[in-house]
Amino acid sequence: MEPALREVTAFPGVTAATGTADGAAFVFQGDKSVPIVVRGLDRESADPIYRITPRIVRGSAGLGGQAVAIGTTLAAKLRLQPGSPMRISLAGGASEVFTVAGIFDFEVEQLNESWVIMSRQRSAALFGYDGGVTSIEIQVRDVFAANRLAQRLRSNFPEFKWSSWMESNASLLAALQSQSSSSLMIQVMVIIAVALGISSVLAVSAVQKVRQIGILKALGSTTASISRIFLIQGGLLGLAGALLGCGIGAGLAYGFIYGTSMATGRPLFPLSITAGTYLTSMLIATGVGTVAAMAPARRSARLNPIEVIRNG
Repeated sequence: MEPALREVTAFPGVTAATGTADGAAFVFQGDKSVPIVVRGLDRESADPIYRITPRIVRGSAGLGGQAVAIGTTLAAKLRLQPGSPMRISLAGGASEVFTVAGIFDFEVEQLNESWVIMSRQRSAALFGYDGGVTSIEIQVRDVFAANRLAQRLRSNFPEFKWSSWMESNASLLAALQSQSSSSLMIQVMVIIAVALGISSVLAVSAVQKVRQIGILKALGSTTASISRIFLIQGGLLGLAGALLGCGIGAGLAYGFIYGTSMATGRPLFPLSITAGTYLTSMLIATGVGTVAAMAPARRSARLNPIEVIRNG
């Protein structure tokens, strides 16, 4: 299994891979019996995938010897602290005593309640796995290319059974795709509404300024220069709206993150707004404003100065 693990780690499209030795067991603490999932991991190779070390909230991440790491929910249920002994029993009746080295928080209740992490070698010895590994878990560069990568892995390693998260979580994938489609549709409708709004404002402005436009054309202003005035005005309206919208949007987003983190001291999810996001928003808004100004610009440019001045 170890040679295959090294080959999978170097496989194109794979950013990290780790072998696991997993099994089901029970923890007995006094009169309490709690079912658990023992996860045997190599911390160095598993950290890029699970980020075990930074998720340790108490104790240490060391998993040598009889040391284990447990979740916050399981620790609270069994009243365990770093340094506490914990007896793990298998379905066949065998049991061993381990020491809690650290307590982690994966921010997922099910994992915090059921996972007990120990070294892969110790887990393999506990369950009697000859190969030392029950599965290989990998992290991919493009999460939505997982199916294609799984197909390539099946071709290169036919002795193993490969499955992707997209196959195992079809309903979640459908929900994510629906959310993405809905978000895209909302963005398109907002852009159309903004374009119509800017076009309407400039059309009204063109009607109100029709006499001034006629005088400008009578004084020698070209059709291109008249059109350019409206295009610049439309672009400035779009840019001003983008600046205002970016400021308000960022304020609301960071305000939400701050408000939801007051109880626990940590945000519900990470928020990263880069300069590229602001720049893209401004470019799109300016472009939409300029395009929306084309119709009133063409209409104003076609005015006949003599008829405008005559009809007043």
